[in-house]
Amino acid sequence: IGMGASYAALGAAEHVLRDRGGADLRAVASDFDAATFEFSDQVVALSQSGKSKETIEAVRSTAVPALAVVNIAGSPLAQACASALAFGPVADSLASTVGYTGSLVAMGMLTDAWTAGRPDPGWLSLGERVAEYRSGTAQLVADLTGALSGHGSVDVIGSGGYSGAAEAAALLLRETSTMPTAAFSGRQYLHGPMEAWPGVGHLVIGRTDTTLVAGPLAGRGHPVVIVSAVADPAWAQRGVRVVTVPARSLPEEYVFTAVLLQDVAAAMAAVRSADPDYFGFISPDTKVEAAAP
Repeated sequence: IGMGASYAALGAAEHVLRDRGGADLRAVASDFDAATFEFSDQVVALSQSGKSKETIEAVRSTAVPALAVVNIAGSPLAQACASALAFGPVADSLASTVGYTGSLVAMGMLTDAWTAGRPDPGWLSLGERVAEYRSGTAQLVADLTGALSGHGSVDVIGSGGYSGAAEAAALLLRETSTMPTAAFSGRQYLHGPMEAWPGVGHLVIGRTDTTLVAGPLAGRGHPVVIVSAVADPAWAQRGVRVVTVPARSLPEEYVFTAVLLQDVAAAMAAVRSADPDYFGFISPDTKVEAAAP
């Protein structure tokens, strides 16, 4: 369970656990009560800040053991859960960009531990591989920023294991640059939302929706960008911009995609004269500063 970017960060873990034979449910914490957890063995509560009120209230409403995954070890959520995995404390932006990528790594390692007995050794080299990738993306970031910022809004599409990545990308662009965005699954996009195409940029995340969505849009000359670990370069001949990220697994693909789009979001904020560390609407009711007894 989680809220906002934390909920989105659970998308890869949800898909991998199901693919490896584990039963699980990714849920928005505010939408579920104690009955939701009645048949659960474990609740994983993710919150970068460890202060999300809805997530804390959800775990306190059930007797099912809860594991907190947080940036701050002593945060209210960590105190409210039976156990906690803290990957910080690390300094973060208001949009929790570092916390989001940290959450992805933490959940990826946990998923490995649950299904294979230990985290994949590849996690140990991820920092260097991400840094190497990012060192060569300056022109790519500039190109993508130009491609997306020229529209009135951006639709982000990702299905299955990529739904969380699409949700996170749409939320990030919206929070940091005030660009109107929305996230959709591929088949849901076909049921009406695709009709709002004039003035809309299209960002397809992952490998599941390229033909389904990019084909019809490109066929009518509408702008499409695909970001995926596996993307057919032939799409470029149809006017689709293809960006390949060097990930070896779905959780890693979330990380590389997030790092790339975080740089794009920062650049887009500059283009739109927006402060990426300013939120116009911060509700004091969404955060808890101390755990209740």
